[in-house]
Amino acid sequence: MPSYVFKMPDIGEGVVEAEITAWHIAVGDRVNEEDPIADAMTDKATIELTSPVDGVIAELGCEEGDMLAVGAMLTRFETEDETPDGKDAVLAQQISPADATPSVPASGEYIFKMPDIGEGVVEAEITAWH
Repeated sequence: MPSYVFKMPDIGEGVVEAEITAWHIAVGDRVNEEDPIADAMTDKATIELTSPVDGVIAELGCEEGDMLAVGAMLTRFETEDETPDGKDAVLAQQISPADATPSVPASGEYIFKMPDIGEGVVEAEITAWH
């Protein structure tokens, strides 16, 4: 069964870590995309993190009260499909303990997506290509 690793998102400018103050899920729970999974508190705010995919919780990245760095594994899902909910293969990379580096799809293409550049920012204007 394919795995999907959800990493701690960048939740604000200058935020490099957050405390996981509450889990709303447990290993073995089935969740749907957008279901609340955890509360994260920074020095700026407390936010609710939601599931990016449908799946079963296979692993939690930390305990309540732990600090988790941006980019660290928040949770790992077991998903039904190779690409959960039609998301492209780059987002649904399978992670094995021996190889935690991103893999390039068989086509040889790598799709670079607009990164999350701050809390509440949903779009940005590309002002120049270098």
